[in-house]
Amino acid sequence: MLKVMRKKEKALNITQFFMQVIIFSFLFLSPAKKLQAAPNLEKGSIILDAEVSWIMEQFLRPIYSVAGLPTKNIQVYMIVDSSLNAFAIPGPAIFVHTGLLFEADTALDLLGVLAHETGHIARHHFSRRIQAYEDLQNKGMIMGGLGLLLGVLAGSTDAGMAGLMGGMDAAQKSAMSFTRGQEASADQAALEFLDRLQWSSQGLYNFFDKLKKQSLLPASRQSQFLRSHPLSQERMNYIAIHIEKSGYKDKPLPKDFSKYFNRLKAKIYAYTASYRDVNKKYPSENNSVPAQYAQAILSYRKGNLPGALEKINKLIKKHPEDPFFYDFKASILTEQGKIDAAISSYEIALKFLPKEPLYYLAIAQLYIGKKTSALYDKKIRFYLKKAIKETPSPMAWHMIAIVEGRQGNLGLAALALGEKNLLLHNWAEAKNQAKRAINFFKKGRKNPKRIQRAKDILSMAEIEKEN
Repeated sequence: MLKVMRKKEKALNITQFFMQVIIFSFLFLSPAKKLQAAPNLEKGSIILDAEVSWIMEQFLRPIYSVAGLPTKNIQVYMIVDSSLNAFAIPGPAIFVHTGLLFEADTALDLLGVLAHETGHIARHHFSRRIQAYEDLQNKGMIMGGLGLLLGVLAGSTDAGMAGLMGGMDAAQKSAMSFTRGQEASADQAALEFLDRLQWSSQGLYNFFDKLKKQSLLPASRQSQFLRSHPLSQERMNYIAIHIEKSGYKDKPLPKDFSKYFNRLKAKIYAYTASYRDVNKKYPSENNSVPAQYAQAILSYRKGNLPGALEKINKLIKKHPEDPFFYDFKASILTEQGKIDAAISSYEIALKFLPKEPLYYLAIAQLYIGKKTSALYDKKIRFYLKKAIKETPSPMAWHMIAIVEGRQGNLGLAALALGEKNLLLHNWAEAKNQAKRAINFFKKGRKNPKRIQRAKDILSMAEIEKEN
């Protein structure tokens, strides 16, 4: 689990944000505690978990494909927040509140919302929000950086991100919401995408029907989605008519989608709800996989590590090729101080999910915590290179700097810190580390390729700092 950066001395430039929102996902990762919730995950936290990301990507990839959007490295995030909300930003990336997931009755409901948000991305509906943010930023009316900007793009000043915003009246807030025309356009796009996939659009109607009931509440009690995505009866009528005409109303979803949805819901609920509510919704006598998984997580949250291990081992025995069960087992073993066993469990998970960067990072971090040795450092470098190959990661570069530094390779350590700060857009520190790397390389055994890379970092940082 990680938390979004909540305060920053200087507000981010709008052009820098869309890359940074992905980068920050790896900055403060603690693999052993990525979904730990004891007693509770803080509201506004972004859940960083391989299984959650993988399932959401399975749902979103077909939609992106028919929408003509890139399907590689899909960015979709779950935010711990009980409100009924989801939003999209350029980049693109989609954020879904846990409240929306829990309110969804079936995978169809969630898919309808994902298709709608994809419609906003595919139809480029963000220009008004970006301009509104830049206008307020230029007037000095907003502060707070990443957390604030996420809130603004979500159509709310709080949005579970705890960013600070002052001097905004109702008109300014309205400028950051989608227009009715854009909402209708996103609806039409969603229906088109779902038809191309031969999926029912009933889920989108179901979600809007839930929102309609909230429209009678005072504005302060309405969902953030409703406030930023104006709903009308005409839109609902349009969707209802389309469903009847489409011919896909009762067509089943792809195989396993319901299974994925039920596991996703059970896992996040088990980490975020009270112990009593988890037991009520997923009682121990329920022998389904989601329920038994939730019970294992509940034991983990309570600190009953032997009980959690026993439960997850039973699931592994029944499902020996499920990487996410080995992932959870590794977290338990790490808490027990059984580092070698935890590493082995992550390695098994990688056999079934070989491109998961979080597993590579987790293994590297576990090796860093062991007694220093040349063999371990070699393994750390191997896993970190694997992680970087899959996803640019400031944390991976930070760990590389640690390994190279303790081996006395100060030039390589400085170069790694230069790479890290370049990804974070910390231009001054990226320049500083690049200069240090060049000086170390020139004093020692010269390596033209490494010197050239340091010079490239220096040049990029100087250019970006001027912009």
